[in-house]
Amino acid sequence: MAEAATQHYRQKLTADPKQIRRIRRIVTAFLRYWGWEQFIDPAALCVTEMLSNVRSHADSDDCVLHLQASSAGVRIVVSDDSQALPVVRDPDSLAERGRGMCLLSSSSDAWGADITCEGKDVWIEFWGRGVVESPEDVAVPARPEAGCGFAGPSLATSGRSA
Repeated sequence: MAEAATQHYRQKLTADPKQIRRIRRIVTAFLRYWGWEQFIDPAALCVTEMLSNVRSHADSDDCVLHLQASSAGVRIVVSDDSQALPVVRDPDSLAERGRGMCLLSSSSDAWGADITCEGKDVWIEFWGRGVVESPEDVAVPARPEAGCGFAGPSLATSGRSA
């Protein structure tokens, strides 16, 4: 995938429940502008979950939202300052918590988490049907880690079926 064909939006924000609606509108506006309307509902749902996880599990509510679009699909990354990877659970049907990673998996084509020097990146991908030959066609680095020298563990999985 050519870097010139990739469109980006990046915003530092606070994972504040009062701001979730505004952030969902930002995601909706960019996906619509980039021509990926079919991903608006699942992307908004996943972003809500990812931001809720920052609030619940990271050391700070400060995070970065990074939207990336190409002709092959969309990648959304939420970066926070915690290096604790998400825990994938088989949720109890009566449990009030523990469904987040299942939600990401069932709503996106792929999701994962990567440890960075500053914390971690949790990402989701939506692939354009009939366009993507491999996940690498969508995936582009969320942010360069120049000079970091740290290659931490990661977690990735494929999501919904085509």
